[in-house]
Amino acid sequence: MTLLGRVVFALLVGATFSAFFVAQRLRSAPTAIGEVKVMRFFSPNGDGRRDVAPVSFRVEKADDITVDVVNDAGERVRRLATAIAARPDLPVSLSWNGRDDDGGRAADGLYRLRVALRRSGRSVVVPQGLRVDTTAPRPVIVRARRPGQPPPQRGPVIVQPGEHVVVAVRRATRLRRTRFAVWRTDGGAPREVARFRAPSKASSGGEWDGLVAGAPAPAGTYMIVPTVQDKAGNRGSAPAELPPQPGTVPGRPGVLVRRLAVQPPLEPVRAGQKAQFFVDSRGRPYRWSVRRVGGSRPVRKGAGKADAPLAIPAPRGVSGAYLLEVRSAGATARVPFLVQSPERQRILVVLPALSWLGEDAIDDDGDGLPNQLTNGTSVRVPRPLAGEGGGGLPAGFAEQQAPLLAFL
Repeated sequence: MTLLGRVVFALLVGATFSAFFVAQRLRSAPTAIGEVKVMRFFSPNGDGRRDVAPVSFRVEKADDITVDVVNDAGERVRRLATAIAARPDLPVSLSWNGRDDDGGRAADGLYRLRVALRRSGRSVVVPQGLRVDTTAPRPVIVRARRPGQPPPQRGPVIVQPGEHVVVAVRRATRLRRTRFAVWRTDGGAPREVARFRAPSKASSGGEWDGLVAGAPAPAGTYMIVPTVQDKAGNRGSAPAELPPQPGTVPGRPGVLVRRLAVQPPLEPVRAGQKAQFFVDSRGRPYRWSVRRVGGSRPVRKGAGKADAPLAIPAPRGVSGAYLLEVRSAGATARVPFLVQSPERQRILVVLPALSWLGEDAIDDDGDGLPNQLTNGTSVRVPRPLAGEGGGGLPAGFAEQQAPLLAFL
């Protein structure tokens, strides 16, 4: 090896040992910052919850310090303080509102404090981070069901007034008990009618007692809306915007409360032939009667078995509109159906049967909102008639269509 080579090699070895000792000295140097306290998660979105992150620390030696908030790349985002005379016996307490030096809100992500010590001629990045998180959680009610029963394969869970409903939630944060609001979505604008909470923070669901203002919930369409809160204080509901709108509801939070419902045949029934009805009496027996629209006496009556289709002979005679009335456990439902005589009549009467179904406020798909042609959603046909007040008669039938039918 030449003399020049030996000199270069010796210099490299010396530099390596120097770097090693410098590194050892830095590692063993006393910590400049201690007793650090930061809010690990906060959401500076102006909702009043964890909008500002308090921070505090102590210096090991008295010094003049400048404190910045830096991002993961080490770039300054916000200067919190300049030339503070810090003492070891007094903690430095500051706060960050999540804004940058230009007044804009900092992007979601992890940030740290950088403390510059003028007398010591060094700066320290505090290991503990502050995470800005303004993204609301998005809980989803996976299903609603009756206690001890499996969830329905499709559509909403159907319960009697006052019957409990169990719901399961996906993406619950489990930091606080999940809150639930019960919205009634039929019979006018959606409105909140009840509230309840999950039994514990660890629970992934809850149970509605079926009550509204201390009484059994009236027959109607309901939606259960969960609200959860994350570590940063963000609250999220499903749906995110309230009151709920069609097409914005995730999961199956729908609950249909009813005592009795009847599904009539859509097309006219030939006189004397069987008219088929589906009767949902919630597992109870019922009594039924048939009378002509405008008539005062039943032309047929009888009793029906729970959970069995009702097939009755259509009245003979001239064509007309009839009402099937079903009574069970104090509840009454009336639905119209049409009978076509074999003989041709001089007057053709067309009734809006599809409109009766299309405007009826019943939840078909389990999202908790009525499926109606008037609100742009699809309608499953056939289906039971809820009618005004849950009585089965289509809106306006008793006041407008029935008198005309009786006259004709």
